[in-house]
Amino acid sequence: MPDWSYRTVFRPLLFSLSAETARELALGAMGRLSRLPLGPTVIDLFGHMRPDSRLRQSVLGLTIPSPVGIGHTVDPHGLATEALARFGIGFIEIGPIAIRKLQAAKPIEQRVASEAIWVPPEPIADSVEEWTKRLSHRKKGSTLYLARLICAVGTPADQATTECRKMQEGLARTVDGIVLATSDEAMRAHWSSDDWQRHVEGVVEASRTFQRNDCVWVAIRADLNPDQLSAMIGQALVAGCRGVVVEGRLTDPTGGWIVGRESFGLVDATVQCLRSEFGNEFSLIAGGVHEPVDAIALRRHGADCVVVDSGLIYSGPGLPKRINEAVLFADRYQQRPEAVPRPIGSDRPTIPLPKLTWFWTFILGTALLLGGLLAFGIASTRVILPYDEVFVGMSRYELNLINPRLLAFMQHDRVTLSGTMISLAVLYLCLSWYGIRRGAHWAKVAVLVSSFVGFASFFLFLGFGYFDPFHAFVTAINFQFVLMAFQGEISEAELTTCPNLRETPEWRWGQWGQLAFVIHGVVLVCAGAIISGVGCSTVFVQEDLVFMDVCPSDLTLANPRLVPLIAHDRASFGGMLISIGIAVLLTSLWGFREGARWQWWMLLLAGVPAYAIAIGVHLAVGYTSWWHLAPAYGGALVLIAGLFLLWPCMGRRNPALNTEWDRLSGAAAAGPH
Repeated sequence: MPDWSYRTVFRPLLFSLSAETARELALGAMGRLSRLPLGPTVIDLFGHMRPDSRLRQSVLGLTIPSPVGIGHTVDPHGLATEALARFGIGFIEIGPIAIRKLQAAKPIEQRVASEAIWVPPEPIADSVEEWTKRLSHRKKGSTLYLARLICAVGTPADQATTECRKMQEGLARTVDGIVLATSDEAMRAHWSSDDWQRHVEGVVEASRTFQRNDCVWVAIRADLNPDQLSAMIGQALVAGCRGVVVEGRLTDPTGGWIVGRESFGLVDATVQCLRSEFGNEFSLIAGGVHEPVDAIALRRHGADCVVVDSGLIYSGPGLPKRINEAVLFADRYQQRPEAVPRPIGSDRPTIPLPKLTWFWTFILGTALLLGGLLAFGIASTRVILPYDEVFVGMSRYELNLINPRLLAFMQHDRVTLSGTMISLAVLYLCLSWYGIRRGAHWAKVAVLVSSFVGFASFFLFLGFGYFDPFHAFVTAINFQFVLMAFQGEISEAELTTCPNLRETPEWRWGQWGQLAFVIHGVVLVCAGAIISGVGCSTVFVQEDLVFMDVCPSDLTLANPRLVPLIAHDRASFGGMLISIGIAVLLTSLWGFREGARWQWWMLLLAGVPAYAIAIGVHLAVGYTSWWHLAPAYGGALVLIAGLFLLWPCMGRRNPALNTEWDRLSGAAAAGPH
């Protein structure tokens, strides 16, 4: 459920259901998808959320790929753990886990107005046996699993320690660290301070015994009073604990807990308090994050990592990716005190031009542009080339005698094909110059996948029997550019625009625009596949035959090579349309960013020639069937609507965003970390 589908379609539907039903439905679907043979690849395809390597950091001796994690509130029953682990995160908090299953009398509830979740006061947890079974096939990877251990309310300290040791022993092979979540229950059960310290010592010792590390965090609420906070954390650190999780969880005056946006202020204050009192000798993870700006503030005030829980539900599954981009921008280019001030991209190693991917994809785009313009000129004048006349053994004059509308029909096919070539060239040129040249891996994949599929469509000639030698020659030359691009290198990624910080109305409208272009890309791919199929089989649709007032058998009777010649144009157009659809689709899925004006202009400059030329040539030759032109009119309308919806987010400059980044970077330069 990427943001463009979640925020526009699925969130309103899910929010109309009860919180429990919606969670089971959404997480169950993602979990089943992740367990399919190609399921993880599909998740990666829709999100492309793998974090930048520069976000990698070490926490308590563990290397994590991103400072963003997902809290236990999102998926307490492990329905979609493997799917969530592919959301561009560094760690995921699994659980809560208890020695035996714990159930609450009431289900969770949504508090949509305050962007919060109400959690019943009784702890809810699956048993360690259930979690051990769920994680039995898990192989430790880059995303860390932190097991949240919990005990029933009223459990004596000694018994709680014994239960935690048993749970740690059972989970040792499948988890990377422990989050000790017995603090509230301990206080409510009237443990003494000595009981609490001995309990933490026992958990830390068990971690060293079973997991061969001492990666233990204690979880605390953000609304503890300062005295409780200082006492508990001080004793935990003395007991050997080296990490603290500040939860975005508040006490609900009516009973239970509130996990939501309103907790952020207290979480931020608690983070600052802990860093000020206890220094930097422990790992600090903070929750309550609903927007990228929250994560930037927490890290600026001393948090090593941040946790999204209710924020993932209300903001959308793309929140970790947005946070990653904001953190990278803040850490890399906003010159934190410990960073060496350098201009954007100045630290990139110099790579010879012929070894760069963008150089070859740019040449490919240039070749397509020149070829498209040449094809447009020929198709607009003489229509067919000399080698076409040689193939059919007839001149233009003789072809016109077969049917007075035959050349006009071929002209409409070939001019439309030239329009798609020009459109694809614009996409490749812009993706090369503004994307791949600046280190955008997604742009490289988009161009290469699109071009490989396009070149593969050349072999459609096997379906209609016309081997075009000139087409083959051009394909062979251009394919070498693709191969050079495939083995080429890309530079370190640059962030040329300020990443998104807040969920603004412009950003929300942009999700609808992104959805429009995703649909547009899918429709283009499907339309190209259908047209290619027609070119390799029936060649004509009913509207074609009505326009020429002829039967296919009449054309075959006049010249048996005439239909293969027309089929060649049809199949080539279909293959080109598939390539455009893939480029548009992958750009829409992976590339859209707030303030990325070049992408907005690229889509405009690529879309206008294709639709204007296609519709214009139909009108020029008199092929005005509304049914036949409906897809072109519909595609043009979707293009215009998508661009209109994206303009406030992508096309229009946002001085407020730059001002907020300036404020954050200035505060970062003066404040602690």
